[in-house]
Amino acid sequence: MSQWPRNVTLIFRKGEHTLRDQPLTMVGLESVILKQSSSDAFINCGKMNEPNAIKIANISGTVYVEGLKIECQYDVLLQNVKSNTVISNVQGRGLSIQGYQFLTEVSILQSTFFITENASSLFANAVAIINASRVTIQDTAISNKYGTGLALHRNRGKIFLRNVTISNNGKQGLYLGWTEYNITLRNVKSAHNNGTGLVLINNGDNINLNDVTSANNTNGLVIVSNGNNIALNNIRVDNSKKFGFYMMSNRDNLSLTNVKVNNTKSLAFYIGGNGNKTTLTNITVTNTVFSEGMRIEDNGNEITLVNIVADNNSASGLRLNNNGFQISLDNVICSNTQGIGLILDSNEDSIRLNNITLTKNMYKSLYLSQNGHNISVNNVVIKGTTVKGNGIELSYNGNKVALTNVTVDNCTGIGLMVLANGNSLILSNVTVTNTSYGTGMYLDSNGKNTMLHNITITSSRLNGIFVERSDTGLTLEKIKVTNNGVQNLVVSGNNNNIAINEVIARGSKTAFFVSGNGNNIKVANVNITNSTGLPLYVSLNGNYFSLTNVNLKTCHHGLRIEDNGNNIALSNIRVNDFTESSGIRLNNNGANISLNNIICSNTNNTGLALDNNKDTITLNNIIAKNNTSGGIGIYSNGDNIQLHNVTVANNNKGGIEMTYNRYLIILSNTSVINNTGTGIYIEGETNVTFAHQPTTLYNNSSPGNGGGMWIGRDIVISSNTVVNFYNNTARGAGGAVYVDTRASKHDYKNCTFFYLRPTFKNNYGAIAGDDIYGGKYAYCIGGRADTTTFFDGIYCIYNLIRFFPTPVSSHISSSPIGVCQCLNDSVVDYNNRFIHKVLYSGQSITIPIVTVGTCGGISPGEIVTKNTDGIQVVLSNTNQETEKQCKNFTYQFLQQSTNIFSGNVSLQHKLVPDKETKYLMYSELTISLTFLPCPLGLELATERYRCDSTVSSINGTECDVEWMPNPIKRYGNNWLHYDEDYECIIAHRACPFDYCDTSTVYLSLNESHSQCMFNRSGILCGECQQGLSLMLGSNKCASCNNNYISLFVAFLVAGIVLVVFLMTSNLTVSVGSINGLLFYANIVKLNQTVLFPNGISIPVLSQFIAWLNLDLGIQTCFFNGLDGYWKTWLQFTFPLYIWLLIGFIIIGSYYSGKLSRLCGNNAVPVLATLILMSYSRLLQTITNILMSTKIKCSTYHWIVWNVDGNIGYLSPKHIPLFVAALIFLLLGIIYTVLVFSGQWLQRYSGKCCKSSRDPVVKLKPFIDAYTGPYKDNYRFWTGLLLIVRLVLTPVFSYTTGSLSIIHNYIIALTAFILMIFMRGIYRKSTVNVLEYCHFLNLAVLCLFSAVGKDLGFSVYSTTIITGVSVSSAMLMFIITIIGHIYWKVFGSKRQTHRNEGFNFLRDLALEENKDVTDEGSPARLVMRRESLIFDFNFKEM
Repeated sequence: MSQWPRNVTLIFRKGEHTLRDQPLTMVGLESVILKQSSSDAFINCGKMNEPNAIKIANISGTVYVEGLKIECQYDVLLQNVKSNTVISNVQGRGLSIQGYQFLTEVSILQSTFFITENASSLFANAVAIINASRVTIQDTAISNKYGTGLALHRNRGKIFLRNVTISNNGKQGLYLGWTEYNITLRNVKSAHNNGTGLVLINNGDNINLNDVTSANNTNGLVIVSNGNNIALNNIRVDNSKKFGFYMMSNRDNLSLTNVKVNNTKSLAFYIGGNGNKTTLTNITVTNTVFSEGMRIEDNGNEITLVNIVADNNSASGLRLNNNGFQISLDNVICSNTQGIGLILDSNEDSIRLNNITLTKNMYKSLYLSQNGHNISVNNVVIKGTTVKGNGIELSYNGNKVALTNVTVDNCTGIGLMVLANGNSLILSNVTVTNTSYGTGMYLDSNGKNTMLHNITITSSRLNGIFVERSDTGLTLEKIKVTNNGVQNLVVSGNNNNIAINEVIARGSKTAFFVSGNGNNIKVANVNITNSTGLPLYVSLNGNYFSLTNVNLKTCHHGLRIEDNGNNIALSNIRVNDFTESSGIRLNNNGANISLNNIICSNTNNTGLALDNNKDTITLNNIIAKNNTSGGIGIYSNGDNIQLHNVTVANNNKGGIEMTYNRYLIILSNTSVINNTGTGIYIEGETNVTFAHQPTTLYNNSSPGNGGGMWIGRDIVISSNTVVNFYNNTARGAGGAVYVDTRASKHDYKNCTFFYLRPTFKNNYGAIAGDDIYGGKYAYCIGGRADTTTFFDGIYCIYNLIRFFPTPVSSHISSSPIGVCQCLNDSVVDYNNRFIHKVLYSGQSITIPIVTVGTCGGISPGEIVTKNTDGIQVVLSNTNQETEKQCKNFTYQFLQQSTNIFSGNVSLQHKLVPDKETKYLMYSELTISLTFLPCPLGLELATERYRCDSTVSSINGTECDVEWMPNPIKRYGNNWLHYDEDYECIIAHRACPFDYCDTSTVYLSLNESHSQCMFNRSGILCGECQQGLSLMLGSNKCASCNNNYISLFVAFLVAGIVLVVFLMTSNLTVSVGSINGLLFYANIVKLNQTVLFPNGISIPVLSQFIAWLNLDLGIQTCFFNGLDGYWKTWLQFTFPLYIWLLIGFIIIGSYYSGKLSRLCGNNAVPVLATLILMSYSRLLQTITNILMSTKIKCSTYHWIVWNVDGNIGYLSPKHIPLFVAALIFLLLGIIYTVLVFSGQWLQRYSGKCCKSSRDPVVKLKPFIDAYTGPYKDNYRFWTGLLLIVRLVLTPVFSYTTGSLSIIHNYIIALTAFILMIFMRGIYRKSTVNVLEYCHFLNLAVLCLFSAVGKDLGFSVYSTTIITGVSVSSAMLMFIITIIGHIYWKVFGSKRQTHRNEGFNFLRDLALEENKDVTDEGSPARLVMRRESLIFDFNFKEM
């Protein structure tokens, strides 16, 4: 361009303005004004080779650039502009403003610099301002692809940048260096620069950055080597490729507020080497990738951090190291670091941390190490370390370190580690939970006066609290440790003067471990529950250890105190509910042990155990109860053990056990109650004294010996007070006291008891010695010198046991020294040494025997026998042990030869190994035997008796002389008897009727009546025992008198009542409604031995069956002397009586019209009915009369009457019955044939003789009474049923004793056949149905009874089956009677008042007015023909 005027104004309008070849140069002018009138106007410099595309230089006045966009390849240079220079909205390659000396003021307002190519100007900056006095840049955007965005260098001061955006520069975004003072940056944004976003270096004082953002730069913000008073506020650094915030070597008074650094690849926040008074407030550092979040190091004094957040950093979250005095951190949060959350190391004194939160850091959360004195850590919350990192570590710090209000949760390593710090260490209000791999709190090698106060440790994988190698003066109080993996609290290897108070421990293996510490340890107020190991373990400590107010509950093991020094004191200790070991155990400790107010209960081992401790042990006010392996155990301790006011109760496996202690044990006011496994067990060589106040052993029990007390053989028991033994029991010997008296290689030194004052009450020893078993009374000091005879041993009254209750023999027992016989259950015969017995060979005798011991007390042992030649002794039981009371022993003695008739057998006690070496003289008991000859029915074979051939021929018969006086056992329907006349044995296999007992019976052949039932006796049990009479209604015998003859009148009345009932109800065979019922009742009566087993009578039902058979049905006497013979005659009387009664009525009706009208027309059917009812009863009587039995006795035999075996068959007494039976049998056969063949005989009526004399005509009414109900083709049916009765009665009678089991099958088969052939035989269908039901009932009854017998039904079950069947029959009979009565009363009105509901009952009744349509003689005609019977006979007369 040409020469410019002094004052130039250029206005660039719309569009592009290109500088082709020449730059825009304005030099030496007074003023320059560049304006842009349109928003799209700009200057394009092109690609000129000039160093400055636009050069404005040496302007003396004002340079004003407004709204100008410049796009140039090279720089725009404002040079030597003296004053009032304004560059507004400049866009282009770059802008460099440099004063030769110092520019007065440079302002860049609302400008945009966009440089796209490389630059050759100063620093290759987009904008460079150098040597200006004052620089103001506002609302400007700067971008330089290959160089620095904005460079302010060596300016004097008052640098002010506001709303400046510096981005996408090839190097630094903002470089501000060597400015003297007063730098202010507000709302400055530096982003996407290939260098540091903002660099402040070597500037002077008073630097103020507010609302500064650095994002996506290589380094975020660097402030190095500046002066004092640096203040940063609202600083944000994001996505730095290297450092985020770097502040180093500045001077004093640094203040940082509201700083956020995020997502840097290297150290995110670094403050190092600065001066004093550094304050950081509201600092947030997050997501550091490869380095720490914040590091503050090598700074001066007075460092203050408030509201600090370091999150998700790769290394440590915040580290302060090598800083000066007075460091304060408040409200610090460090979380999710891959290193240590918060580190303070190598700083000077006076460090204060408050409100610290450290969460999910990979390694340690808080690390304080090698710092100075006076460190205070308060209100710290730590949650989670991820890779076996500790929560807090304090190590190698100075004195006076205090941690208060600290919470550590979910750390993988140690929750709190305190290592090698100085004196006066205080940990207070600390809670550590859920350390997954390490210990909750670990203290090691700290100085004097370390205090832990109000500490809670929960759920650490290893230990809860571990304190070791601390110097003197360690104090722990208010400690709560729960559910830690191995040990809850460990105090180990510390120096003297340790005080532990108020400890609560739950869970873990060892809850509280105190080991290897110095002297003077005091532990108090400890509460431990649910420990799976040792809840409290105290070992290897020095002298003077005290434990007070301890409560241990529900742990696997108990309190163990071992290998400690002297002077151990335990008081107010309570332990209970332990599952594996002793409640309290003290072992291998020094002298002077004192236990006071101790309670041990519900442990799974010994409640309190003391073993291998030195001298002087005192137990006072001790309670041991409900322990499973003993209450108190005192083993192998030193001398002088004292128990005062001790209560041991309800323990298993013993109350107090004291073994192998030295010399003296004193018990005073000791109560041993309700223990199992011996109340007090004492073994060794100890003197035990009961002194001062009485001791009581009550209700203790032992599964072996010694319920109350078990005493070893070298123990001496003495007392100056009463010892009470009450209600103690032992399953072995010695209910109250058992003394072990096993043989020793040397003589006993002392007797067992020296002036013991016992009282005994209700003690019990199962084997021997309710009170005392054993004891040394001979071969000992104060005892008898020798014992040679049995009598010497049983009488022992010595001076040393003079305070025992008397007699001494009722209280003292021992191992057996002899065998004695008992006179009764409680009296022992010591003096009689011989027993005389007379018996059969093979017979056993029972003798009450005891073995006795020292002082004559009963002493159980084992008996052995010594046999003489020719006698064999068979033991009934291989157990030959005697008991504590008289016991019956059974011995079987066998003659080895018939020539031996007597001999002796000695009974001797068996020597007990290790207790006896020889028998005393007269100690055995001798039995003198005399053998008897063989009893009847038995024979001697191979030293034993057995049944002879006759008796053994009966199946199920056994013989044994052991059963004397009834040596024979038989069962079944058999009868055995010895006949003295023929001197032979009768063995009969079929006892008549139910005379014999079919169950198992023991008998002697001399008294055969024992096998008879119902008080019977005689041959085949055929008669009653002497003085008894046979009863009516059964085969039983009873004591009767003649007053019962008056029953004859009742029988007469009963006959009249029966006749009247049949006549009035018309319940006769001519109707047919009772035919089936009578057949059912006859067959049931015939088979009553099977259906009513053992003569069982069912009330009402049994009488119902009996009355239908014209039997009495009840058991009653008739007259004195009634037997089977006269009872048989009486069987004919009642049927004959009722026949004659109805016959008189028939004859009277013929001559008396009044009587005929009164009795009606059914007298003949009633007669026919009564004869049918009597038929079965008379047939059974005839069969019984004709039955005989053959008796065999060796070679002799004779025949007797079956009913009474004492009456010979066809003897003069039997012949009249026999003849009567034949007559009745003949008449019965004629009657049966006549009834069966009646329908065919009528065809011959009148062919042989005149009708008036024809017997068929005469008997037609009688025959028609049976045939009337049937259809013409079935009038034989009643006769057929008579034939069935005729066949079954003798068959059943002759097989009752042998084949009665098949009776049911025969009856069931017969009933089913009859049911098949009886369809439609009656004129009335209802009668058919009724009889069918009776037959079915009979068949089902017998079939169920037979099957039940095969299946083994009981008698009760069989009776129930019979009862159901008879009840059904009785119910049908009652319905039948109701039907007959109803029709009798209401039959005349049936045409007009027919009731359809009674059709069934009507059909069962008589229909008198119905017309005859069928052939034959129905029931209504039968009752009109009675006169025909008498026409012939009486007219002839």
